[in-house]
Amino acid sequence: QIMQIISDTNHYDIRKKCEGSLCYDFSNMETFLNKQPVRDALGVGDIEFVSCSTTVYDAMQNDWMRNLEV
Repeated sequence: QIMQIISDTNHYDIRKKCEGSLCYDFSNMETFLNKQPVRDALGVGDIEFVSCSTTVYDAMQNDWMRNLEV
């Protein structure tokens, strides 16, 4: 509830204001990782990099807080 009251505050560093939908500007990283030579070097083919993927988030839901100590 506190974060809703101070709505434009960065959730990861409350000393800063939130910039964009993820509270940080990832545009330079996205531009770099989506360049063809970089994608070729990483071997990702035509997969486009996105800063926040609901597909990845949904796939990781089953691993949430799973104890992997063993």
